[in-house]
Amino acid sequence: MAILRASDIRNKEDTEIASDLAELRKNLMKIRGGLASGGIPEDVGKTREIKKTIARILTIKHERELGLSRISKKSTHEVKQETKPIKRAGKPEDAGDAKKQAKTTKKQSKAKKENQEVTKKK
Repeated sequence: MAILRASDIRNKEDTEIASDLAELRKNLMKIRGGLASGGIPEDVGKTREIKKTIARILTIKHERELGLSRISKKSTHEVKQETKPIKRAGKPEDAGDAKKQAKTTKKQSKAKKENQEVTKKK
């Protein structure tokens, strides 16, 4: 069985999810049994994929039991597009000027410290 994405699982009925879960657990037992008997797995990452898919299914089942609903990424993206852009104070060119100013103030403060040290020595 291929990897099931969360959106695919959410679109399925509870009975379909239960049958997929049972099938994945059988596959995982077969792979673990083969490894325990000293066999070499055909696909090394298959156990990890199956375990993640099982966890994904169990998470979605638990969400349904609690009555939680998840918003898909596509719907949140659409919401972001509908919002107005943030107004920024100043133009983008001003940001570069601010960086230059910060550098010059650092240089100036360093020069002041050096001057103070020189006057203290005198």
